[in-house]
Amino acid sequence: MTARSSITSSEPTITSTTFTDSIDISKSRMRRQKANTRERNRMHGLNRALDKLRQRVPITTQHQKLSKIETLRLASN
Repeated sequence: MTARSSITSSEPTITSTTFTDSIDISKSRMRRQKANTRERNRMHGLNRALDKLRQRVPITTQHQKLSKIETLRLASN
């Protein structure tokens, strides 16, 4: 068996995590959680607005809620 002098493989290598690496991971995770919260709040606001719009749009049947695109199309006409 021969020893390789350098790593030429494209496989990921395992390295030890330093304190600064764990802080960076923590900051990344926190940024992602904040972004997720902003997106969740944005979608909740959008869905509330569409629900209010559905109440104003005249529909022929009460059996099924209008989809988002149907609501927007009916409201624009």
